[in-house]
This record gives sequence, structure tokens and C-alpha cells, in this order.
Amino acid sequence: MQDILLQRLQLNLPLIMDDEKLREDLFMLPREALTLLFSDTETCVSEERLFGILEERLVFMKGNVSVDVDDDFQFLKSMLQCVRLPLVNMEQLVSSVKFSGFFSDASIFEAL
Repeated sequence: MQDILLQRLQLNLPLIMDDEKLREDLFMLPREALTLLFSDTETCVSEERLFGILEERLVFMKGNVSVDVDDDFQFLKSMLQCVRLPLVNMEQLVSSVKFSGFFSDASIFEAL
């Protein structure tokens, strides 16, 4: 059953990411599900889009002072490791990815 749900999420992830309410619901999934979804090579979303959605959520969370935010923030920050930098287009890599501060210069250089 879990495999079927994961497959459905993978196929529909671009639609989910385009809808603000569905994006909110996506981040309410258990951490294990998000880890599986974001780290699987079968997930049908570009690396640029995955980075963008994670960055957007992290920036949002930085402004939130909720008690649970720090733990969630650290978890989502760790999910950035699922972004395969060599697959990100060079222009975005040296602009938004670099200036986000979430990746070291060395990892960006290595991806180039």
C-alpha cells in the first residue's frame, strides 16, 4: 500500500507543488514519507523545482516563531541533500542555489 501511495505522489508531485493548499498538505506528511518522496529518483519533478519548493518553505519557516519550527526547519534543511546539484541548470546553480546559503561553495563548484 505504501508503495502505491508513494508512486501516486511521485506522479502528481508537479501538480501538488503548483497548488498552495496541496503544498501545505504535502509538508504535513510524515517525515519518512517526505524522505522517500524527495530522495527517490522516480519522483517526477525537476531538481530546480524541488530546490525551489524546499527553499520557499525554509524561508517561510525562518519567519515563524512557533515552538516546533526549529526541529521541522532542521529536517527540511536536511531534505536539501535530496537535491541532486549536478542536475540543476548552471544558471540557477550559480544564482539562486548559491545565494540561498544552504549549500557550500565547494558543493556548488563540484556540481559544475
